[in-house]
Amino acid sequence: MMDIGFPATDINQSSMSLPSPRSLGFLFPNFTQGEPATMDSPGQASHSSNASPQGAIENTQINAIDYASELWNMETFWEDYLRPLPMSLDLGMAGNDARAVPQTPQDREDEAERIAYLFHQQTCHTLSIEEDADQNPWKTLIWPLAKEYPALYHAIAALTCFGISKQQPQLRTEGARHVHRSTQLLSENVEKGEIPLDAALAATLALGFAETWDDENLSNGANHIRAGGILLQQILSNQGNVRLSGEEEARVSFLAHTWTYMDVLARFTCSDLAQPYSGNSSSPDLNLFIQDPSKLDPLMGYSTTFFPIMRRVADLINKVRARETPRNSPAIISQALELRRAIEQWALPIDLEAIDDPSQNMTDAIQTAEAYRWSSLLMLYQAVPELPNLTSYGELAQRVLVYLATIPPTSTTIIVHIFPLIVAGCDTVEEEDRQFVRERWSSMSQRMVTGIVDRCMKITEELWKRREDYLFSRGLLFTSNGMRINNTVSNESAALSKDIASFINFGTSPGANTTSSSGSAVQVNERVGRKGNDFPISAAFKKGVDMLTRTGCTEYTVRGRLHWLGVMNDWNWQVMLG
Repeated sequence: MMDIGFPATDINQSSMSLPSPRSLGFLFPNFTQGEPATMDSPGQASHSSNASPQGAIENTQINAIDYASELWNMETFWEDYLRPLPMSLDLGMAGNDARAVPQTPQDREDEAERIAYLFHQQTCHTLSIEEDADQNPWKTLIWPLAKEYPALYHAIAALTCFGISKQQPQLRTEGARHVHRSTQLLSENVEKGEIPLDAALAATLALGFAETWDDENLSNGANHIRAGGILLQQILSNQGNVRLSGEEEARVSFLAHTWTYMDVLARFTCSDLAQPYSGNSSSPDLNLFIQDPSKLDPLMGYSTTFFPIMRRVADLINKVRARETPRNSPAIISQALELRRAIEQWALPIDLEAIDDPSQNMTDAIQTAEAYRWSSLLMLYQAVPELPNLTSYGELAQRVLVYLATIPPTSTTIIVHIFPLIVAGCDTVEEEDRQFVRERWSSMSQRMVTGIVDRCMKITEELWKRREDYLFSRGLLFTSNGMRINNTVSNESAALSKDIASFINFGTSPGANTTSSSGSAVQVNERVGRKGNDFPISAAFKKGVDMLTRTGCTEYTVRGRLHWLGVMNDWNWQVMLG
């Protein structure tokens, strides 16, 4: 039996070197929670590109945990935070032992042992790219705290249950109960000053991950990320007054890096995180927590110094998407130019030639960092197409996919490939490349059983369909023989994919030089190449690249329905890309 025990409810105050949070009033001053995402009912869903995929959510109002309720506010928690779940509680792994709540000490001990086993054997590995399980900080730094602070234990238990609820649906109800208990204890402990900042932060981040892993919840944990940012601000403000032990310092650094990873990736799909926390205060400075960038981070790998740049890219994208005018302002273009320079000049903080025996995992982490770098540049171009460039979206996507292809699906780093794969994968047009993307999503789904990967695959497939429908509706899809393709003729998918690739990457269609009986090819060429639009084209742009965008069409940019962010927006999804 593992030496875990059910966390005791009494807390040893003398064990707390870090101060406790300064009450809920300080933690969430003037903090207005966003409304929970609403989904179309199954009866409203259809094949329409604006509707959520059929079967994605069933009876959401009954089954969903309302993560958007007032965080840690116990006056409304019992009624609003946890909605009734029409499933029986099942504490057994095989689904045969249904009991409402563990009643006896033996029941609680058995449940705690199961949670500990699943956490150490599976959950930890979904939260770290470290190959050595004994070096996993969730095991070495966080789990010991969970045995001392029940609020953290229940947050970890919720995370563990939601992490495998796709395979064992009965555990979702268990996860909901642990969310319930963790939130209650956090509220009580924070108000009484009975939990130190690092334990409160760890519990908050675990609840944030749990929210994104809940297969029936479509949020990215933004509320918990904001709460984590406020806790980090408190830690920073107390740095000069508190002397931390080596273990405590390592724990705070790890939690700060974990929060950074969550905060940056969530910003790409949630604009709320870019707003001030309270008054005019901003989120913590990411650079303050970077200690040794050459050391492999459990989630950011060798990209710890790049994530602050990514955050600025995400914030600029949100600014662009919020604009009502079709063109970006000179100020935005200037910011984008500065960011492009930062992306291109960023250098890896490690040199494998200086290491005697580099591991394969180190190589995979380096390739992953490059994939993050160039997918961020691709997103920047899709937000600000006015930037002069000599590459196309498709060419940048290919570069990212090549980096990902050099990493075997068995690599531990695959758990952090969601962002680069959805960015680059959505811009693939060749059927061979699309099949590679599908296979990668499948491999990731087997390794990460949280449901996030499945959502990303649905978004990718939907976007491919939207783009093909869009081009076809404008007469831009032709077979290799110059004949137009329609929905009833689909046997020439290879020729079709090559035609799309030719048009997206080079602005031409194989059928564009062939006049059909209706003369549509010539008309298409004239429509696509027509002049007089207000896009500021010049000799600094590679000729024939991304013709649709450069004729003033914003549908392929981050504002449009033909971008994966547009699909998420139409479906009311906020998927965590990590």
